[in-house]
Amino acid sequence: MKIIFTTYSNQINAHYKRYISSCHHNNIKPIVLGLNDKYFTFKNRIISMEKLLNTLNENDIVVFTDCWDVIILDNKSIILKNFLSLNVPHLISTEKIKQCILDYPNKNWIEEDKHYPYLNAGSYMGYVKQLKII
Repeated sequence: MKIIFTTYSNQINAHYKRYISSCHHNNIKPIVLGLNDKYFTFKNRIISMEKLLNTLNENDIVVFTDCWDVIILDNKSIILKNFLSLNVPHLISTEKIKQCILDYPNKNWIEEDKHYPYLNAGSYMGYVKQLKII
């Protein structure tokens, strides 16, 4: 089992460079999907991620984050240790404000924390076998 960091960006801009710098600071070499895509679309992001997942060991753990508004604050050993301590198959970030125009993605979410009731596909992690299902 290993931990793999990945992101999606179709361009190298200041936000992307900040993300990459934060990865390097924490000795993380992320797999960057989409750099050859002409346009940024969520469909391209999903297709790229699906292709990547199909090349990985099912027991590996993948961390996906956006890169234009995210920085990595810890090294992969600490992130892996924290994830394993939770004993869950995956984690998905949540947010306060609804960004999705459809209600369906949020309907099955158990709102234990009413302050962050909406799922956010910009950051998630989990075992490859679990992420393939999601």
